[in-house]
Amino acid sequence: MDLAKFSSNLKSINPWKLLFPILKKVLPEIADTNRVQLERGELSTGELMPEYKQEWYKEMKESLSTYKAPSGIPDLRVEGDFYDGLYADLDDNGIEFGSTDEKESKLEAMYTELYSVFKSLNGKLSKKTKYCLYGLRP
Repeated sequence: MDLAKFSSNLKSINPWKLLFPILKKVLPEIADTNRVQLERGELSTGELMPEYKQEWYKEMKESLSTYKAPSGIPDLRVEGDFYDGLYADLDDNGIEFGSTDEKESKLEAMYTELYSVFKSLNGKLSKKTKYCLYGLRP
């Protein structure tokens, strides 16, 4: 094969097409990482969500056994439907995050940066998943 043909073949490679099978294997762990992040009241930036405005609601939330966030910080969980519906999937643009819960659009409007866990992933994914995503050695 000559250099021109090699160059042409190289340019025709679609990196997403190569990464899709690898990423499919780790999507559940990526969604779980997002779920844990939200339980702690963290946005994808690693910053805490803004505090509750209503004291009565804060007290109600902190009385729930599922509440794990710092005092006064939202965790977006009451009955668990939003959490149960959290997913990570692949589309032509990369990884799509969301929830199948009907409250998703309302929560997205209230809290930005809910889903993209990549800004705060450091140390939170398994070595195997980091290898798949970043090419790091396990």
